[in-house]
Amino acid sequence: MGRRTRFIPTEKVRDVVVNEGFWGMEVRFYLAVVVEGEKELVVVFPTLLPGRRICEQVWRGARGCLYQPDVAGRKVYWILRTNDDMG
Repeated sequence: MGRRTRFIPTEKVRDVVVNEGFWGMEVRFYLAVVVEGEKELVVVFPTLLPGRRICEQVWRGARGCLYQPDVAGRKVYWILRTNDDMG
């Protein structure tokens, strides 16, 4: 199972969400990004899967960064580490 890093320009990020899914009989929370032009969510750090509280803290911080005005006019990229077999 190989890892890869993916760069997503901020202008392509439509939203950041905390989602839930099932892992066996457990409910697991994960952070995902809605990317313009893509049909599926991009799961951030799919092998980490922290608890709901941590996902919510990261979600609040990410949305704060995503939606604050960029006064310098510089491009910002999201750096996501994913697994090759995760899509």
